Amino acid sequence: MPYNNSDQILPYSVLEVTVKAFTYWETAHHSRKILRSPQSEPTQPTSPRAFVEFYKKALNKDVDIFVIFRWDQPQFTNGIIQGYTVQCWYIENRREITICDDFGIPATVLEFTVHNLRPNTTYFFKVRAHTKIGAGLYTDPISISTAFENPVPELLVATADAVRISDLDKEINYTLTRHIATEVNYLTTENKIYWISEMRELVTSGMNGADATKILALNNTAHSLCIDWVARNLYWVEHEYSKDEPWKISSSYIMRLDLTLWYAGTVKYDNILRRGGRILILDMLPSLGYVKTYNY
Repeated sequence: MPYNNSDQILPYSVLEVTVKAFTYWETAHHSRKILRSPQSEPTQPTSPRAFVEFYKKALNKDVDIFVIFRWDQPQFTNGIIQGYTVQCWYIENRREITICDDFGIPATVLEFTVHNLRPNTTYFFKVRAHTKIGAGLYTDPISISTAFENPVPELLVATADAVRISDLDKEINYTLTRHIATEVNYLTTENKIYWISEMRELVTSGMNGADATKILALNNTAHSLCIDWVARNLYWVEHEYSKDEPWKISSSYIMRLDLTLWYAGTVKYDNILRRGGRILILDMLPSLGYVKTYNY
């Protein structure tokens, strides 16, 4: 039964419907129901954007160039989003070469990654959402070139209670481990993170936090964890305190651990430099194999 202004109600709006029966002599108690108006097609997804990343395994000349295409929900969903479909292509010799045609994405996933792309090529992406009523309009195509790397902005953060990756684009934090870390670093080519725990242990895990493994127990407090990804060595600084004044640092050591041997089952680490006083910061230049220190 139609009613006034029913054509002005937006799709999938929350409605409160009240019904009450009456006669000439009396009225009954009303019945109330909360429901929604019928669904419709959604509007376009918002904020379409793309990032380019290069991935190369160690000692391998092949480079995987991939694009991460992201978007946000439509401004008006007009119902329950069932999923998204993505189209992507590039143009060669004035012809449109399709690399994904209406590729289905679950409703909870607001991104699509395509691997093994060509270098120095411009790719185009667009996406649309759909409800059970049907699909909405595609976004306007966006373009991105694979000539240069433009990765997703992320930070590896050690807080007072966990190690997290902060996705600055999505403004989301992903907890990798609940271990407390005083120092943390990463090795992108092997998808590994390394940290020094509050228990004076050198620990490693996958970039997703899985398979956390203790490498060794340290003899003293440590900081400034660095990675030489070329020679595959870990470096860090340990402090030795004065016996007469136990609150005072008497000397500092630069330690080195061979990752290649450790993954082969042999723990080999050594003291490569001892210096009186405090080493504040240790830094590494893998391309030249240089270790730099800032002393106090």
